[in-house]
Amino acid sequence: MLRKSLLLSLTTISLLAPPVAIAADVLNAPPPAISAPTPVAAATHDWSGLYLGVHAGYLLGDTHLGFPPPGTAGTTGPGFGLDTDGFAGGGQIGYNWQIDRFVIGGEADLSWTNLDGSRTIPGGTVSVQSDWLSTVRGRAGVTFDRVFLYGTGGVAFTSLETSVSGAGVPAASDKNTLTGWTAGAGIEVALTENLSVKGEYLWVDFSDEPYALGGPRAVPVDLDGSYARVGLNYKLNLF
Repeated sequence: MLRKSLLLSLTTISLLAPPVAIAADVLNAPPPAISAPTPVAAATHDWSGLYLGVHAGYLLGDTHLGFPPPGTAGTTGPGFGLDTDGFAGGGQIGYNWQIDRFVIGGEADLSWTNLDGSRTIPGGTVSVQSDWLSTVRGRAGVTFDRVFLYGTGGVAFTSLETSVSGAGVPAASDKNTLTGWTAGAGIEVALTENLSVKGEYLWVDFSDEPYALGGPRAVPVDLDGSYARVGLNYKLNLF
C-alpha cells in the first residue's frame, strides 16, 4: 500500500511539473516591448505652377488736378482734388516657383471698374471716370503649408477721363492712359491641391498726364488710391 501511494505521488508530481515551470517562466518573463507608433509625415502643399483666377473688390482713391479748370479764378495754383471710388472685378494669370518654404512668382491682372467722382466748381462741375485698371507684379513670400503670406509690387495702368461741364463753363473732356506703380500684400489659402482663395491690398499711384480741358493750358491730372479685393485661383496641372 505504501509503495502504491509513493508511486502515485511521484506520478502526480511529474505530471504537474511542466505546467508549473511554464507558469513560472511566464510570470518571471519581462514585459513585451511596445514599439512606438510610426510618425505620419505632415502633408505639404505644393504652390509651384501656372494658375488662373478671378477677383472682385473696391477702389477708394483721390484724383488731383494740378491747375484750376476753366471757370475758376486764375490759370495757375496748387490745384485741387476730388474723391473717387467704385467697385472693380476681373481676372488674373500668374506663375509660382516654390523653394523650400519660400515662393516667388509673377502675376498680371485686368479689372473692369466703375471708378468715378465729381466736384462742383464755380459755374459748373468737374468729373472723372475710369473703366479699367491693370497691374503686372512680382510676388514673394513664405508658406506655412497651405497658407501663403506675400508682398507684391510692380507697374499699374488705367484709363482716366476728365470732364468739365456746366452753365458757366465751356464743356470739355479728355481721356488718357495713366502709367504708375503699385505695391501691397496679401494672404492666400489653399482649399484643395488646385483651388485657393486670397485676400489682397494694393496701393496704386499714377503719374501726371496733361488734359486738354478748354483752358489756355493743359491741366495735369493724376490718380492714386487703395484697392482691396478677394480672389479665387485655380492651379493648372500641366506637367
